[in-house]
Amino acid sequence: MKSVKCYSTLTTTGAALLVTLAASTPGNNAARAGQLYGVDNFTQELVTVDPTTAATASVGPLGIGGLAIEALAYDYNGGALFAVDNNANNLLKIDPTTGAAGVVGPLGYDFVFGLTFDPTSGSLLGVDANTDELLRIDIDTGAAAAIGPTGFTFMGGLSADPLTGTIYGVSYGSDELIELNPATGAGTSIGSTGLGSFQAVAYVPELDSLFGVDPEVGPDALYRIDPATGGESLVGPLGLTSVSSLTYAPTTVPEPSSVVLAMIGLAGAVCLSRRRASN
Repeated sequence: MKSVKCYSTLTTTGAALLVTLAASTPGNNAARAGQLYGVDNFTQELVTVDPTTAATASVGPLGIGGLAIEALAYDYNGGALFAVDNNANNLLKIDPTTGAAGVVGPLGYDFVFGLTFDPTSGSLLGVDANTDELLRIDIDTGAAAAIGPTGFTFMGGLSADPLTGTIYGVSYGSDELIELNPATGAGTSIGSTGLGSFQAVAYVPELDSLFGVDPEVGPDALYRIDPATGGESLVGPLGLTSVSSLTYAPTTVPEPSSVVLAMIGLAGAVCLSRRRASN
């Protein structure tokens, strides 16, 4: 069991305490399961992807014709998906339960091929493959502003590790997995992926792996990527021909069990006792 610290004010740390206790309670592993999403531009549908088999299933139609979705990100705070339509260069918001999409607004950039939410700041980040810059995007208007140059060419496929805050990207120009500094945009090479055509990457915490789509092997194929080295291995064909975006979304954490609630109550009583003793 992990140690519990006392806090005099209930802030986001209180939520962290709940998560810590729930995560260390036996039988609660299901709370950490999630879903990998992509968009099939041929059928114009939101799809789910099994990262262990590459099997896909349709969630539903986007509902807007003529879209070219090249980037996808899940908002941990709002529970929605955000995407980039590279035909109109708009930011879109997608309902992960139905697939229905709506236009947020113009990005002001023409080649945004990667999206992810920064777990540290909560900001939506993008990368433009034309200017090779990391961008910060307003989720209410769609407007993007440059953070700084990545130092790599034709960047795309952003994703983040929600536990460490690490921002990953892939460079089509140099076939490398990159770690990006969200404050400056500067990139550092992790290693070669061995493939120069990854259209998307998404980090899956349960498997401690990135997953990418390669569209240049006939039907799109799903690959598993080692975040420490950039090395890849084939998972399997998706059975689709136009998937250029991936993102990972956790399932809703269920209500805490009675055991967890009892533990939280006990921890609170101990903390209160310690505070009184110190006064």
